[in-house]
Amino acid sequence: MKNVFTRCAILLAVFFINYGLQAQLATWNFDGEVTAPSSSAMDVVADPAVFSRGLGTTSFPAGNSSTDSYSTNNWSTDAAFDDTKFLQISLSADECNLLEIRGFDFDERRSGTGVLSFFVEVYYTLADGSTGTTTVMTGTVPDDIDWRSQSSPLSLDCTQATFRIYGFDAEATGGTWRFDNISIAGSVIPSDTNAPVVSLSPIP
Repeated sequence: MKNVFTRCAILLAVFFINYGLQAQLATWNFDGEVTAPSSSAMDVVADPAVFSRGLGTTSFPAGNSSTDSYSTNNWSTDAAFDDTKFLQISLSADECNLLEIRGFDFDERRSGTGVLSFFVEVYYTLADGSTGTTTVMTGTVPDDIDWRSQSSPLSLDCTQATFRIYGFDAEATGGTWRFDNISIAGSVIPSDTNAPVVSLSPIP
């Protein structure tokens, strides 16, 4: 019984700490020319960002008011959506926890012949083991070389999530598309809804 109460107390503590203090589940800013996450919340495992096969040479040009960003070329020049070329980031919750994902944000900048359209999807696993896919955002990119911030609210409770940012309709295969300041907003909550409720009473 003591172990049950201890486990419940730990779950409750994790819930209140993360819910009250964590605004971001994970972030990637690429400073230092690294693709590993620059931060992650307690009880969250975040993977390095990775470009899909078929894209070009990666580089770390100047970021959006930061030292580095993450860039590549060879994006599809077809105006139709291409699901083979993307930037991918993934994160998962530790055992006994769930990710409460509430937003997805990233900064992007195309070169003069870079992509003109993008599409973002999230592939996820729920607490019961079932899987699904949700469209996070779609958009077009102005024909300029300015930095932009793309943002979308999201309501997703899951144990694991993989985001893919697809780019297509590039003006030339040599055109680049760079990313910076990727962030996933939310909190971590206990997934064990069957844990007993702890009732505290004064000692007589």
